[in-house]
Amino acid sequence: MNIRNTSAPFTRLFKMLVLSLVLVAGGALGAQGASAAPQPAAVQAAPVAEAAPPSTAATWRCVSALYSNGVERDCTVSSGEIRSYLSCNNGWTYYTRWLGRGSWYILQVCPSGYSRTGSGIQSRG
Repeated sequence: MNIRNTSAPFTRLFKMLVLSLVLVAGGALGAQGASAAPQPAAVQAAPVAEAAPPSTAATWRCVSALYSNGVERDCTVSSGEIRSYLSCNNGWTYYTRWLGRGSWYILQVCPSGYSRTGSGIQSRG
């Protein structure tokens, strides 16, 4: 997962590099066997097993590109907060942190070898 405020464009390349390293590490964890649980990393959202709360009023706009193994979003939040989620066929759903006012680039990718089964945006006022 990669989240950035567009006021810091020079950090995008660095975060993409860190994300790539996380994905490589995630693939190595998946190769250990079915009993190995995914480990959260510094830039990867921790898996959450809770049911998603219903969305509430917020003002936001996102343009999303869906891929077989992830999602890329360019969002603008005018009021309230949003978070993106990505469900993968490894049984986990990955959430970003809650994002407030501003412009945000979000990249979420399933661990190596897994594909996207669902994704979306949740909001709260």
